[in-house]
Amino acid sequence: MSKNEHNDHHGTGAKFLVAGGFISSLGEFIQAIGGSLLAVEKMRAHKKIEKQFNHKINDLEKEIHYLKEEMKEMKKMKKSDMK
Repeated sequence: MSKNEHNDHHGTGAKFLVAGGFISSLGEFIQAIGGSLLAVEKMRAHKKIEKQFNHKINDLEKEIHYLKEEMKEMKKMKKSDMK
């Protein structure tokens, strides 16, 4: 093997090492993006659940208000019946 062929052989190995390092870094980057997307997905799901929960709370508050008004009316009727 001539000296030039020997140097080319080492050059090719170095290129593969650099390419391998780049591919490895790219893989880590893709994993990081995947993790971020998963976190965003979980946040969206949490916000959706929170929105549904808030909607149910509002419905219950309306129901409580309605029942309080009904109780007031019943008390008024009871007082008027006693007179």
